[in-house]
Amino acid sequence: MIWYAFKPVDTLFFKSAAQAEKGQDHEALSIFPPTPHTIAGALRTTLLRQHEVSIEDYRKGNVSKELEEAVGRPGSLSPFEVTGPILEKNNELFLPTPYHWFVDKYSQNETVYTAKPVESDLLYFPSEKKYWVKGTDSELENVGGMWINFRNFLNPSRKYLCPNDNFFQDEIRTGNALSISKTVIEGHLYSFTHIRFNEDTRLLFAVNKNLPLAKEGILTLGGEQRFGNYRLTGNIELPKGNTGLYMSLTLLKADKNAQKALVATGKLIFRGGWDLHIGFHKPMEAYYPAGSVFDEKIDNNMIEL
Repeated sequence: MIWYAFKPVDTLFFKSAAQAEKGQDHEALSIFPPTPHTIAGALRTTLLRQHEVSIEDYRKGNVSKELEEAVGRPGSLSPFEVTGPILEKNNELFLPTPYHWFVDKYSQNETVYTAKPVESDLLYFPSEKKYWVKGTDSELENVGGMWINFRNFLNPSRKYLCPNDNFFQDEIRTGNALSISKTVIEGHLYSFTHIRFNEDTRLLFAVNKNLPLAKEGILTLGGEQRFGNYRLTGNIELPKGNTGLYMSLTLLKADKNAQKALVATGKLIFRGGWDLHIGFHKPMEAYYPAGSVFDEKIDNNMIEL
C-alpha cells in the first residue's frame, strides 16, 4: 500500500443526500469521512491534470496506454483500490471507533464495553446473530462515530475516545441560489455544512497501486472544487486483532451481502453524487457509516478487531 497525506487549504464539502431546495429547511449536511470512491475519483482527475489530458480527450480515449491503465476507462470503476481514510493529529494516527463499543452513560467509568456473541434461548432476536453488551451501571451509550488512536485501538479506554471536534469543526456556508444562466435568484438562500480541519490534523489514505502521480501536489477533493495539498508519506501498518469481527474504515454500501454480515452500525447515510462520464446524477444509495462492524470481511477497506 502507498500512503498519502492530504491537508486542505480551506474547508471540505462532502454533500449528503439532503435536497437543497426551497422550503422550511435550507440546510444540507456534510458526510465525513469521504468514501474511497470519492478519493479515487479525485486521484483520477489529478492524474489527468498532471499529464495535461483534458476531460474531453479522456472521454474520447485520447490518452496514453500507461495513463489509461492507471486512470481506467471513462465510466468504469477505478482500477486501483483506496484504503482509509484515517486521521492524523500531531503525528499520531486515529481510526473510527467501532459501533459495538459502549460506555456507561451516567458515570465516568473508563471501561469500554464490547458487544459479544451470546447463546441463550431467553433472548429474542429477529435473526440468528445474538450479541449482547452489559455494563456496571444501569444504562450504556454507544460511542460509534468517534475516533481513537492506533496505540489504544485494541485495548480501548474511555479517556482515549476523541469526538470529531478534536480534528475538525463544522462550518455553515450560506449563499444565494443560482438560475440556469448563473444569475442570483432573489430571496432563495441555502446553507451547506462544510468541514474545517484543525491546523494540526491531516487526512491519510492509501492506494494499492503505484500510480504515475507526482509525489506531492494539489488534490481537489469533494464538492465545490475544494482542494488542498497532498504528499507521499511513509508506510502505515493498521492495527489488527483476532476476534473474527471486522470494522469498516469508511462508508460501506448497505447491500444484501453487508446486511447479512452486519453486527453493529449507526444511522444509515444516503448519498448520490455526480457522474462525470454521463453528465448526470448518480442513483441514491444507502451506506453504513465508518466504524460499522461485521462478522465477515466483505470489503478490503476493513480491519479485524
